[in-house]
Amino acid sequence: MTESVKGSEKIVAFDLGKVLLDFDYMKAAGKLVPLCGVFPLKLMGILTGEGMELLQQLELGQIEDDEFYRQLSTLVKFKGTREDFMKIFGDIFTPIDEMIQFHSELKKKGIRTYIFSNTNDTAVKWIAEHYPFYNDFDGYFLSYKMKVAKPSEAFYIKVEESTGKKGNEIIYVDDRQENIDTALSRGWSAVLYTSPEKVIPRVWSLLGIG
Repeated sequence: MTESVKGSEKIVAFDLGKVLLDFDYMKAAGKLVPLCGVFPLKLMGILTGEGMELLQQLELGQIEDDEFYRQLSTLVKFKGTREDFMKIFGDIFTPIDEMIQFHSELKKKGIRTYIFSNTNDTAVKWIAEHYPFYNDFDGYFLSYKMKVAKPSEAFYIKVEESTGKKGNEIIYVDDRQENIDTALSRGWSAVLYTSPEKVIPRVWSLLGIG
């Protein structure tokens, strides 16, 4: 793959979670147990019930970090500090090294790349500080900032309007079929993430590099 694609008309957009960084909220649950004043089973019920509802509100920008912390820490009777809480909810990620290296190779070839993710400010702050690759994209489309989430078509339209690209000029990688379906309905070249071994050659092919 030595040929240059500098000035390529195509861009590549990545989902963040489960594509570039794996994550597991159960890691957070395990670390919360000794710091909470509720039994583990009740804690799990809260995290998968009201906690998920609060997380969705956070990802849509309907509540701020402070309110998320206040409500969730009250529900679970959290005994630690706010710093403990934010670290627990930030430290749930594991890098998918092959995909991060792939992104680096795209940048070296002059391909414009973007993050297109349902996420929240707490996660983004943690990732930006602990994973330098995150700061090397050309742009970021984040649900909590734009107050709209995938698979809503309105979110995809924002990407098109901001980048000036549309249809198969946008190559998009996501791990969720419903998000891929909306991308396909917009004419994007959408690739369902299953593994780096399957996704990376497909994206190179869509870029015309083999």
